[in-house]
Amino acid sequence: MTLTVNVDHHNSGLRLCVYEALSFTAPSIRWNSEEGREMRQRVRSCLERHLLSSGWPIVIALAMRGDSEAKRAWLTDLLPVAGSEHPLVEELLETGSCNNPAAAWMLEITGHTAVALLTSKPVEREGAQGTFEGMFVESVQNSLKGHPLMGATFTVPGLSGARTS
Repeated sequence: MTLTVNVDHHNSGLRLCVYEALSFTAPSIRWNSEEGREMRQRVRSCLERHLLSSGWPIVIALAMRGDSEAKRAWLTDLLPVAGSEHPLVEELLETGSCNNPAAAWMLEITGHTAVALLTSKPVEREGAQGTFEGMFVESVQNSLKGHPLMGATFTVPGLSGARTS
């Protein structure tokens, strides 16, 4: 919960670091958990206080594990306070997807990871099939393949279609 309490921190540099870390961990947070509720409250606070880059935490919150109808209700509840992020919230409600504000950062991190892996020396493990790096690369690839924030477009499963009022 340490990260989620800083989603609406007054320092934009700290908020950015929090957004970066939460981008990776969001899919492991349950929507109705204490941490999920805290995250949603903090995102609303960002919007009410007109903090910069508030679209990123909206998308992070929607990447948490949870019911699409609960997410739709939350987005609808955000509309009155969405401010400059109003078009993003509208787009998510109308289409269930949007440009991913985390995409560039996620690509940068995976690029750094790939370079580090490609430039490291292979380490043979006794009795293992392949190298440690090969197994690690495969593990990283599998983790990133299914991550909801890896693409240029972010989609909330089950949220597409016309908004219900």
